[in-house]
Amino acid sequence: MGPSAPISTACFPRATVVVLGHGSRTAAANHSFLAVVQRVAALSALADVRGAFLQLATPDLAEVLALPDLAERVLVVPTLLFAAGHLKRDLPALVDAARRRTQRAIVATGPLAASAAMVNLGVALARGVIQRIPQRCTLVVVGRGSSDREAILAFDRVAATIGRELGIPVEPAFVAATAPSVEIALSRVRTPGAVVLPLMVSAGQVVYAIEAACAAFRVGRPDVHIEVAPHLGGHEQFSAALAEHVLGELRARDWAAPSPR
Repeated sequence: MGPSAPISTACFPRATVVVLGHGSRTAAANHSFLAVVQRVAALSALADVRGAFLQLATPDLAEVLALPDLAERVLVVPTLLFAAGHLKRDLPALVDAARRRTQRAIVATGPLAASAAMVNLGVALARGVIQRIPQRCTLVVVGRGSSDREAILAFDRVAATIGRELGIPVEPAFVAATAPSVEIALSRVRTPGAVVLPLMVSAGQVVYAIEAACAAFRVGRPDVHIEVAPHLGGHEQFSAALAEHVLGELRARDWAAPSPR
């Protein structure tokens, strides 16, 4: 998985890409995100790719968008999977303020889960675990949870799409804010095996909570073979999928010149 064709930096003249992370109180998580940004820059062969955080870490987005050496065209690519409060309110406000302040053409892309590259990555991560389990499996797709109904519906659609690609039953689950919980979703599994796919970019305490819930369920239901797949951002192919997404967004806006062959 990766960018569909070799790209010359000349294909996107004077375009800056800002890859936006949520930000974490854990320094290691922030360092990991910035390492992903560096890999996206290398894989995409774009000349100007930078990282920023929405909150809890530096550099924050407002700081990066105020830098004087940005291109006249700036594409902000959030690595948030679904359009809840941050993408509906916080990001548009930050982008609008930066546009007024700098007079640059600044555009923010939509939620990352809408990208075919991310859906394909979810399928690949789940399939890699399914192949190690001899029993028939159900896929339990786990999200962080949200009070935003549209975000939950979008999550359900992505989970269903991954399940269809794999040809197995799907149970959605959430860590917080909405139901069903991981434990409830696992209790609904009617196959001998279950693959739990954390549909999230960053790990931290959330993934640990998912693993703990699976461990607790195994105690009461040793008859169900449960395996936890890597979360999206924890896999080496995430950077390639993100680079593919970035290039697709640039092309969709006609910010690309034809690539020389």
